[in-house]
Amino acid sequence: MVDTPGQIELFAFRESGPYISHALTDDSSAVLYLFDAPFCRSPLNYVSNMFMAAAVYNRLLQPQIYLLTKKDLVTSEELDQMVSWSEEIEQLEHALEVRLGKTASLISRDLAQAITRTGLNFEPIPVSAKEKTGFVEVNAELTRILTGGEELKP
Repeated sequence: MVDTPGQIELFAFRESGPYISHALTDDSSAVLYLFDAPFCRSPLNYVSNMFMAAAVYNRLLQPQIYLLTKKDLVTSEELDQMVSWSEEIEQLEHALEVRLGKTASLISRDLAQAITRTGLNFEPIPVSAKEKTGFVEVNAELTRILTGGEELKP
């Protein structure tokens, strides 16, 4: 696992980012994209994160796994709401309209719909380093992508 600079534009949006990500290994690889749960409480911020994740996918063209990090810093209701936004675009559209109003939510709604139409699966896995939860699911997803479901060989 390679941790890249926290500022997305320093890695994904420079020429070196795609080069480095493809040159690291000849084996299968995947990108872990982190959705910060406290930031994603707002549906507008959630859509912004979807947009950035889609842009990173477009630049790196590698399978992505989405993690909803720091789940211990949001309530279970907020977490359930964010998960519902990823599973049902209508839930996200409704939350945008409630938060921003019908007219102000148009751009965010259209962006979310456009990203959804691409077929990118935005179902982030809730994780917490503090609670040590979600990592079994992350490992399962990595195993599915990297080895077709077979256990990794040492």
